[in-house]
Amino acid sequence: MSLVAKIDAVMRAASKPLSARHVHAMMPTGTNLDTVGTLLSQRRRAGLLRTVTVDGVVCYEVNTELEDEPLERGRPGRKPRMQDAIDGPSMRAPASPVLVEFVRAGEIIASESLDTLIANRGPRHLIDMIGDAARDLSEARYQLTLTVQVPDAASEACE
Repeated sequence: MSLVAKIDAVMRAASKPLSARHVHAMMPTGTNLDTVGTLLSQRRRAGLLRTVTVDGVVCYEVNTELEDEPLERGRPGRKPRMQDAIDGPSMRAPASPVLVEFVRAGEIIASESLDTLIANRGPRHLIDMIGDAARDLSEARYQLTLTVQVPDAASEACE
C-alpha cells in the first residue's frame, strides 16, 4: 500500500481531526514528516481534506461534503489539473510539487514527489522506474499515472 493510500485510510478511520504529527506517527518507521505534511496539504488543496484548528494546532479531517465520493476522486465537477494549465493563468493550479504516482489495478502502489525521488534516488532511478512501468504496461499488468501539478512560477514561465 502506498503512502498516499495509507494516509487516506488513516484519515477515513479517524474519529477526530489529526495533526500532521499524529498522521506521521501512524505511518511506517522512516517516513519523513515533511513528506506526510506535503501529502496532507496536497489532499487539502484538492478538496479531499479540510483544516481545522484544535488548541492552536492545524489539524486535518476528511471533507464531509465528499463523504459519498471515494477519497481519490477529487472535488466534484473540478477540471483536471492539466486542463487548468491549458486554460491559462486564471485557472492556474495552486503551487505544489510534481507528484509521481504508480498505479496497479486502480490502487496507487507508489507515490513520491519528483524532487524527493530525484534527490533520494537520482534521476536514473526515476527513468528506470518509468521504463519498468512502460514494459509492464506493454504486458497489460500496470497503469502508470504521472500527476503534474504546475507550481505558480513554472506556469508563469510557460505563459
